[in-house]
Amino acid sequence: MAKLDDSKTKIKSNESRKYFYFAVFVLIVLIASVFAFVASKTDFSPEIALIPIHGEIGIDDSADPVEITKLMEKAEKSPSVKAIILDIDSPGGAVVASKQIADVVKGAKKPTVALIRDVGASGALWIATSADKVVADYSSITGSIGVSASYLSFEKLMEKYGITYNRLVTGDYKDLGTPYRELKPEEKEKLMGQINFIKEQFVTAVAENRNLSKDFVENLSDGSIWLGYEAKNYGIVDVLGGEKEAKELAESLANVTNAKIVRYEREKSITELLTGSESSFAYWFGKGFGSEFLKVKQNLAIDA
Repeated sequence: MAKLDDSKTKIKSNESRKYFYFAVFVLIVLIASVFAFVASKTDFSPEIALIPIHGEIGIDDSADPVEITKLMEKAEKSPSVKAIILDIDSPGGAVVASKQIADVVKGAKKPTVALIRDVGASGALWIATSADKVVADYSSITGSIGVSASYLSFEKLMEKYGITYNRLVTGDYKDLGTPYRELKPEEKEKLMGQINFIKEQFVTAVAENRNLSKDFVENLSDGSIWLGYEAKNYGIVDVLGGEKEAKELAESLANVTNAKIVRYEREKSITELLTGSESSFAYWFGKGFGSEFLKVKQNLAIDA
């Protein structure tokens, strides 16, 4: 009787093992099926990040260097992103902000292509030339290599209405650029020295970025604007075209094919969503012509 009980126990044990192995097999099949389904729905194509640089360049402006730097860092860290396209539509802006973005672009570890849409002038051109390659349309507005500084002067108007400017300063240059009096000759000379220093940085950067002689770029730095095809003749632009050509160039630099464009954009405030871009109407003329109408700034502003 004991042997019969042992035999029954062994049979039950074998049957339990069979059920266990069968359950494990079913579970493995289910897991494999889930992974196969997810894989079939997942696109593992290489990506190209498209980062916008639109509007006025400056802190808290449309093209904020802090926000653009964050997007660049995000694209650099993503293993799926193989190259970066800078989608530029800007007349330029603040000197330091433009240089900050240009430095980030130049220091990128992944291939970079600048795509100039309607406008890529002044500080925006500085940024564009910091990329590995530059693409622009035949009719894109580029150029405007130079620096501008401007201020309003109300002394004649004040004189007409009997308004007096009482000057109390701790240094001769403390109120340089005030609208209530004319600039003295030595003040103009001092200001022009600073402007020329910044222009020198601009010219040097473009020459180095585009592998051009400094004298050649210096001859171009009269503030003139050019169309895309002219910029290509000058060696500032590599390829004439649009997003398609920029994508092909980025793929070539990254040695990938069939990449998909992924747009990297900062979150817009509710005000921006409701009002749109305030600077678009000034794009046609580049920074040197249109930026004064974009917004009220401090009286003396130096821009690129």
